Amino acid sequence: MRGIKFSFLCREKPNPTGKRVAIIGAGPAGLTAAGYLVCRGHDVDIYDKMPEPGGLMLFVIPEFRIPVERVRLGAKELEEEFEVTYYPRTKVMEDEREDEGDEFYERVVRLSELRENYDAVLIATGIWNVRRIGIPGDDLEGILSPLELLFWIK
Repeated sequence: MRGIKFSFLCREKPNPTGKRVAIIGAGPAGLTAAGYLVCRGHDVDIYDKMPEPGGLMLFVIPEFRIPVERVRLGAKELEEEFEVTYYPRTKVMEDEREDEGDEFYERVVRLSELRENYDAVLIATGIWNVRRIGIPGDDLEGILSPLELLFWIK
């Protein structure tokens, strides 16, 4: 099966610019931005709190909509052909706070640290903060947010 191809953006890796970009989030936006940036010659590192790149495409969207293997092959192409480095299970934040999906991360990197060590930082974190609608009982045990429900179904 063919993966989601990023090589359509460029046929070969261009000459390096010497610029380093950190992307926070390895979902659709983060992976697409990585493809665009490496095709302009920038070094790209991607930080994500999930165990592997793909975001909602991998962990939430049903298989019949987007085949998981295609997402994995696209992420692998970025890594092997364009030298994108992934930092999975890594939450990027500045202040301590809890978000949905926090059970997946194992280490924390401060946003200020990324800002000091990279020429640019792109935040492509998706929809981790699901809004509750504020009606009585929406926080009771067993009540799931839409994101939790989709994770559970998949």
